[in-house]
Amino acid sequence: MGPKKCSVITVSLKGQSNLFLPPQAPRSDSANGIQTWKYDQANIREVVSHMIMVHELPFAFTEYELFTLLMKIASPHHKCLQNWGIKGKVCLIFVGSASYNDAVVRMLKDSLSFHKRLPLNGKLFHVHCCAHILNLLVHDGLSKIEDVIDNVRESVKYITASTVPLTMFSDIVKQLQLPNKRLILDCCTRWNATYAMLSCVLEFKDVFLWYAQRDASYKYFPSDEDWVKVQEVCSFLALFNEVNNIISGSECPTSNLFLPKLWSIKELLMEKSLSEELWMRQMVDKMQIKFDKYWVECSLLISIAAILDPSNKMKLIYFSFCVIYSEEEASR
Repeated sequence: MGPKKCSVITVSLKGQSNLFLPPQAPRSDSANGIQTWKYDQANIREVVSHMIMVHELPFAFTEYELFTLLMKIASPHHKCLQNWGIKGKVCLIFVGSASYNDAVVRMLKDSLSFHKRLPLNGKLFHVHCCAHILNLLVHDGLSKIEDVIDNVRESVKYITASTVPLTMFSDIVKQLQLPNKRLILDCCTRWNATYAMLSCVLEFKDVFLWYAQRDASYKYFPSDEDWVKVQEVCSFLALFNEVNNIISGSECPTSNLFLPKLWSIKELLMEKSLSEELWMRQMVDKMQIKFDKYWVECSLLISIAAILDPSNKMKLIYFSFCVIYSEEEASR
C-alpha cells in the first residue's frame, strides 16, 4: 500500500450565520422580522481602518486592552486550531515584534504547552524576525544622535524642495568636479534609508559648505562636529547594512549565516563601547541592551542552523560563543 495522503480540508469563506432582529422591525410575536447575519472579518478590518483615519487615532489603538476585549466579545469563536487539526503539528512560529504578536504567541504557546506537544518545552517556538530586530537595534542607537540626523535631513529637504536651490547645488558639484549624484531623502522609519542618506550627504560635504556661503536663507548647515559624527556613524553602520542585505536575501537560504554575522555585530558593539567619544558609547550601550535581549530568545535556533551547515558544525559555536558570552556562560 502506498503512503497515506492527508485529507483535504475544505475551507468555507461564507462564515457562520447568526440570527438578529433589525431595529426597524415592528414588535410582533411572529418571527417575520428575524434575519440572518454573519461576522465578516474583512468588513470589520475596513471599518476599523476608516475609523482610525477619520478620527485621527493612533495605529496602536487596535492594541488597546479594552479594544481587544471588544473584539473578543464580538467574535468569541476562535477554533481554527481544532478545525485545521494543527495543534500537534506546530513546532515554531516567526513573527514581527509588535506587542499584539507577543500576546497572541504567548496564548498559543500556553495552549500547546499544556498538551506537551512542543519540542524542547517550547524553547524553539517563538522566533522574532531577525531583520526587524536589527532595524529596532539601529533605531535605538540612532536616537542618540537624532539632532544631527534631523539637521542633515532638513538640509536635503531644503536643497531638493525647489528648482533654484537644487540648480545652485548642482552647479557647485560641477565646479568641484564631483560625481553627478542625486541627494537621497530618507524614510525615517527605515534605518538603511537613513544610512544611504548620510553616506550620500557625506560625499557632498564641501558642496554644502560652498552652498551655505551663497544662500543666506539656508540655516541647516551641519557643524564640524556634526560632520565627524556623520562620518563615524556611516563607518559604524556599514557592517549593519551588509548584514541586513544577507538576512533579507531571498534567492537562497541564509539562516546558516545569521550566527557569524550576529557575532560580528556583537564584536563591533563591544569595540565601540570602549570609544573615547561619549555619544558613541551612549549609542552603542543602548544597542547592546536590545542585542542581548534578542540573543537570549533566539540563540538556540540560530545556533542549530549554523551547526547544520557542514562548513561550520560546532567549530563556529566554540569560536563565537566565547565572544558573545563570558567564558563561564559560553561553557554552560
